[in-house]
Amino acid sequence: MNVEEKFEEADEAYNNYSYEKAFSLYKELSNVGYEQCYTLLGWFYLTGKGTNKSYIEAEKWLSLASESGNLEGKFYLAKLYWQQNKPGKVLALLDHCINDNYIPAIYRLAEFYEGGIIVDVDLDKAADLYERSMKYGHIFGENRYGRFLIRGRKGLSNIPRGFFYYVRSLFKLLSTASRDPHADSLKT
Repeated sequence: MNVEEKFEEADEAYNNYSYEKAFSLYKELSNVGYEQCYTLLGWFYLTGKGTNKSYIEAEKWLSLASESGNLEGKFYLAKLYWQQNKPGKVLALLDHCINDNYIPAIYRLAEFYEGGIIVDVDLDKAADLYERSMKYGHIFGENRYGRFLIRGRKGLSNIPRGFFYYVRSLFKLLSTASRDPHADSLKT
């Protein structure tokens, strides 16, 4: 079996929630330098799915992914640093991802601005980031932006548009989650 076939087999196991099998195959591939596996291994170690949870191993693999330019790797490394209470590193990684329009990072930073998490509360910035994530197809970003509009945060005339975005996001959520539960448009 060649590398591409093994990677497809690992992806199939992952998509079928056979995490132990997927982890084993991705690990095998990463040991021969197959960079596409670095983020996935980091995610497995971060979540403890398919293997024992290990922040040390997660950081190792996500750092390798990040250094190779993988935006998803950078995003998950930011999540790891969040869990380790390293806000400066979180913001630096999210900013880098946002500059490359990685939508889960745009959405996550919007949440930070809305809730005053490691940044000062800035509802205008949060609304702008939710709108931006929505424009790039993030379903939860559309939902949150709709709720901002419903609350009148962008003027009373935008409340009906807010209801439209909110309801549309619910339909998109049902449709996308049933088709591709691992889609970037669902990642938070």
